[in-house]
Amino acid sequence: MVAVRRGLLLLSSVVASFDATAADAGDDAPQPPIWQDRWHAEFTVEKWGNTWLSQTKNGGGYHYDVSGLNEGKGFSVEHHGKGQRDNWCGCASGGKDDCKIHAFLKDPLDPECKRFCAASYVVISTEEEGPSVCCKLFKGPGGGPLAPGWQSADTFLGDKSVRRKKTGGKLGSGRRVCQEWINDNPGNAALMVGDLWMTSYDNVPCGYKDKFKWWARWVLGYYHYFWFDMSTYSTEPEEDDVFALPEGIDCNQPCPNRESKFKPWCDVTWDGGKPEQQEEELRPSPRIPIRTVGLDPI
Repeated sequence: MVAVRRGLLLLSSVVASFDATAADAGDDAPQPPIWQDRWHAEFTVEKWGNTWLSQTKNGGGYHYDVSGLNEGKGFSVEHHGKGQRDNWCGCASGGKDDCKIHAFLKDPLDPECKRFCAASYVVISTEEEGPSVCCKLFKGPGGGPLAPGWQSADTFLGDKSVRRKKTGGKLGSGRRVCQEWINDNPGNAALMVGDLWMTSYDNVPCGYKDKFKWWARWVLGYYHYFWFDMSTYSTEPEEDDVFALPEGIDCNQPCPNRESKFKPWCDVTWDGGKPEQQEEELRPSPRIPIRTVGLDPI
């Protein structure tokens, strides 16, 4: 999800964080949300401001299933509809066509892999032709789906009163209360304050916002957020083809904009770092928020 991806930490640390959260459950203060191990929901709207001169909006949604972790299975699909301006989608295409980011705990195109097997792919589709670009965005540590407890180190900012219309309610249907949780270690630290996640008190996602520094937001015109249609939230299993890569197109190749000087973030995505860096990343660090489950336990 946007700047929310790619922090690295050992999966056992994720499990430990769940235990700590459970132990503190009796405290009055709200506890960081822990995702259900399987859920999906559609956006009501996603909006982008890449300077005041470039503002777009689109539909989309999020699909998540790590219920098979014990069998080494985990998937997510981040869907940004036509009109999107997602940075990671931009590693595959410079346009605004429909984009899906597929993340796997185990790379489906590398069945022989034994270690550091997570991977993410970008699929760009057009209404006329269907999938037109499919490429590998990440492989190795950090390439898998988010961990259910990726927000364990987040800070609670308070409650936000949100018009129900934003989150799928009918016009004039009142307001709902959503918690705001911020991670102050964003992917784009030069422009952003943090990643802001909004959720209801019964753990149904409300929305997400890239929280930019004041000058980036109001002087340069940068913003990005989406609201979930909370009525579409479900924890029911989805069909396998929701998470599957498209057939009839070669996805096992690096994304074409990997070496673009205008998109330097794409250059760091392909191989997950050198082997010695991968080993280092597997050691828990208080500076790195718990993000992905795309790591192999030692």
